[in-house]
Amino acid sequence: MQVYEETLESGKVSKIAIELLEPSPYNEFKADEYEDLKGSILSCGLITPLTVIGPSDEGKYQIVSGERRYRALSDINKEKPGSFDTVPVYIIGDIHTDPLLQKLIIESSNLETRDYSQADINDHRMTVIQILEEMKESGEAKFDNITEELGKYLKASRRYCNMYLKIFHEGTPELQNAFRGKDDEIKNPVKTVHAAEIAGFDKETQNKVVDTMRKEQVSANK
Repeated sequence: MQVYEETLESGKVSKIAIELLEPSPYNEFKADEYEDLKGSILSCGLITPLTVIGPSDEGKYQIVSGERRYRALSDINKEKPGSFDTVPVYIIGDIHTDPLLQKLIIESSNLETRDYSQADINDHRMTVIQILEEMKESGEAKFDNITEELGKYLKASRRYCNMYLKIFHEGTPELQNAFRGKDDEIKNPVKTVHAAEIAGFDKETQNKVVDTMRKEQVSANK
């Protein structure tokens, strides 16, 4: 993680042949909506370099941030051969970079660049917490304070980070599903402040509150 931050802050950019780039196997985000991005790149060029790790034994570099940009550049190259034979990148580590760190960068970078619904934002923020917790448990973490670390990746205040952590650690599965937009009966996700307050109750009370939300939703739709 420190390598990632220091590399981006130092601004050290390398250029790599586009055929040596490939998507990360850990990236589960869809990368099929990039027509507007293609237009932007054709008009202004590639403003933000991709972030990669590598090379592999085959000389390939895996993209941990910028797969949509990569796909847009690849399409442009097919339409106008030679437009982007090389691509500017930040190389933040070797091919053996901790998979959890790779997932963390993928999650946080997509949170910053995509236009998500509030439910999706809540869901991905909970995923970032899950990854940070796994890093601590595995002994791979290079940080001591998870609240401060969470603030870096969510670009959120300490107050909100503590609320997210409370929901993650103390919220029942039912409350977390309502917060993450995974409860089909609750269309509007629970606000962070309210979810954190509810997480302070005992588990039975939490589930009763969520059940009340479901009933209210049904009544509102009648």
